[in-house]
Amino acid sequence: MKFKLFENTVSSIRFFVVNFLIILSLVALIPLILGEITSKSVIIEKIAAPKALTEVGMTGEALAHRLSDSIDLILAGAKIGDIRESAGFTPKSRKLNISIPETGISLESISQIIRRFFGSYETRISGEIQCAKANCEDGSAFLRVRIHQKETSTFDSSLDLTKMYNGEDFLTNVAQDILREIDPFALGLFFLFENKIGDAEEAAQILR
Repeated sequence: MKFKLFENTVSSIRFFVVNFLIILSLVALIPLILGEITSKSVIIEKIAAPKALTEVGMTGEALAHRLSDSIDLILAGAKIGDIRESAGFTPKSRKLNISIPETGISLESISQIIRRFFGSYETRISGEIQCAKANCEDGSAFLRVRIHQKETSTFDSSLDLTKMYNGEDFLTNVAQDILREIDPFALGLFFLFENKIGDAEEAAQILR
């Protein structure tokens, strides 16, 4: 009888402590949640890649980081930070995500629920690389890009994988195509600052 009473007491204390910690965790997450739902950051998911690329180290995560780097180079060349705040492009693996123990609730899941409730959708980029020939032999390929917002837009962007093998930036075209959709103003500035004559007309149209 005494053991049963002790067991019930311990169970009640444990229930109280666990619920208290959950509430405390939620309160502590409030500043992070507010920062998350007001963030303009664009999340780059892992890019699916054929075996021929993953075998040389171009995994989905590595490709997401390389794409982020290519976009950052364009934004830096556009000097967009001198004019206004630009959306940051962040690989998902770099994104902070905190989970509350024993609940399955995470910072990301709470933020997504709140965003959907207010109709403010986070922008996410995903996609997969497809080669023209088996084993990507001739180096020609394309990246099917998906930009997820309230609606999802899809387009194909060409790749020259020979640049990758030579250590060059082979995702520049993809980065430019993404910025045409998400931040055309920054892309227009980049064309102007780079004095790209062939793109001058497009830049002028974008900046009007």
